[in-house]
Amino acid sequence: MKRISLLAFCLVVSACGSSESDVECHDNGQCGDMQICTKDKTCKEVECLSNTDCHMNQYCDTLEGSRTYACLDGCTENADCFAGENCDTTTHACTTYGCRSTALDCLPGEYCDTTTGVCSRAEGDWCKTCTSLGTQCGRNAECGMTDLTTGYCYTKCDDTQAEPCPRGFECGQLFQGVTQTYCYGDCEFLTKNGYL
Repeated sequence: MKRISLLAFCLVVSACGSSESDVECHDNGQCGDMQICTKDKTCKEVECLSNTDCHMNQYCDTLEGSRTYACLDGCTENADCFAGENCDTTTHACTTYGCRSTALDCLPGEYCDTTTGVCSRAEGDWCKTCTSLGTQCGRNAECGMTDLTTGYCYTKCDDTQAEPCPRGFECGQLFQGVTQTYCYGDCEFLTKNGYL
């Protein structure tokens, strides 16, 4: 009697440890976590059910025609890729797209050229030191005094543009009573850390 009970117990344990279930199913909702309902109406354990179950630069193969429910290298959407990459859904490969935003993708003092995807150094007298109002700065810049003797050159900008200034600068009014806007920033920090 003990042998029969032990045998029955072993069979139950063996069934519980199996990757497939004998319980009939009609859809994945009737199966456990990380299981799918197969064509023969049994629940089967799989590696993944969605891309979120896989590592970065991987996707869950739930594509029509294959559906292995395994994590494969590549992507099916941008969220599968690292920052700075897009998903090519034809090749399932993550590719570098370059810059798309001056504020997010470039270094301080740089602009993003969205047509080429390249960040480049802003031209002009950005944060050049000056000693008197209206002198020592370029044609499109003015000297903004930080104390009684010294200041920095700030370049004119159009605050109606999407990204009128390089990263690290904001477009706004600099001089009291003057409506012209300028790109201004923490010039001491930017120059001291080698950005300009």
